[in-house]
Amino acid sequence: MPKYKIVFIDIDGTLYNSKSKITKFTKDIITKLSKKGVLVVLTSGRNSYQVRAISQSVNASNYIIASNGAEVYDYLNDIDIYQSNIDYLTVEKIYQYCQEHNLKLYLNTKYKRLVNQRDSGFPENTYVSSLEEIKGNIISQIVVQSSNFNRMLVLKDLFHTKYPILKNANSSSQLRNLQHQANDVFFRDFILENTSKSSGIVKLLEYLKIPAEEAISLGDSYNDISMFELTGLSIAMGNAIPEIQKQADRVTLSNNQDGVAYALKNIFKID
Repeated sequence: MPKYKIVFIDIDGTLYNSKSKITKFTKDIITKLSKKGVLVVLTSGRNSYQVRAISQSVNASNYIIASNGAEVYDYLNDIDIYQSNIDYLTVEKIYQYCQEHNLKLYLNTKYKRLVNQRDSGFPENTYVSSLEEIKGNIISQIVVQSSNFNRMLVLKDLFHTKYPILKNANSSSQLRNLQHQANDVFFRDFILENTSKSSGIVKLLEYLKIPAEEAISLGDSYNDISMFELTGLSIAMGNAIPEIQKQADRVTLSNNQDGVAYALKNIFKID
């Protein structure tokens, strides 16, 4: 039996295939792994509401790491293991900037996202029409979205200059590759400078008293590199770019080939 006690899995581009689906085979492997007593923790830039729902759908553990490490929760027992808090003055200035330039703003909190533009189809979204409605909420991650490529391109450096406490944790691949098509919508995730997926993992490992050497991480993107640098075994997806694959100990099949399931099946000898 392998020494590993916990597995951290990214969602988009890793657990999800290119159609944003999780196959039955992958769900079955995670279910069997959980029954063996291995903790499976979904680790994502998505908000906690979404991560919790996906975690439950695949029978993963009751622990989740959301908002690129800014939120660490035990959702079954409603325990906040960790949540970062972006100060209100910074949130206020970014809200005003997005209002002025018609940028869609998502403010991640524990159970919901505050949005500055009405948005149907997402039950965790709560529309706010003024700054007064934001006061009193603990904001862990700021997400900006727009189809304006040029403005989104400069947003990373602009926000870093204006708000040095923040960093761009993740962004659309089109912004990184400087390639886009008409009607594309782009995003950028902003969290506190000292926050990352690995910082969230550290908080959870300390809480569970599990050494990092007994952890596995699987991912495909730049915001997964910090996980790779921390865990005892790191696995990049076959669909990850070469730079990401070089950071990992192993490379599995792509997300369209059940790469997560095959990697875990082989490591833990699951029938």
